[in-house]
Amino acid sequence: MRKEEKEPLAILMAIEALKYLEGFSSKVYKCSAGVKTIGYGHTIKEGEQFTTINQKEALKLLEDDIRYFLDEIKKLINEKQYNLLNENQICALIVFVYNIGVSNFSKSTLLKKINIGNSLMSIASEFDKWIYVKGIKHLELIIRRSAEKELFLLGIK
Repeated sequence: MRKEEKEPLAILMAIEALKYLEGFSSKVYKCSAGVKTIGYGHTIKEGEQFTTINQKEALKLLEDDIRYFLDEIKKLINEKQYNLLNENQICALIVFVYNIGVSNFSKSTLLKKINIGNSLMSIASEFDKWIYVKGIKHLELIIRRSAEKELFLLGIK
């Protein structure tokens, strides 16, 4: 599958995955890391003002966020290795980076392993390390990372 075909599919998959994983909140709340959030896990940035949001507005934010994260992922992964990724792997990375942030991803061993062409199993094992918030293991993150890892490896023989 060509890049032009797999990216739109990965985006659609990421929208559905993140709607499920993040859930919807019409009101501002603080996530487990203490960050102000709204909608489908949208991190409220400096200058953004929200009190409430409807699902249509939240979906638009989610779509914009996903496109941003995909663009950032593509900047960080060398082109050769990026082109080897399938739509499941791209989706898993979008969902992962949506949760941990671009800065953390840019310094991760997971990214390093992708860029040097490590085996998919070796790369996937890195998801398991991202289960802590402020040094404390979180069951929700253990479950989420397991799902991301499974998606990353889906269809691999």
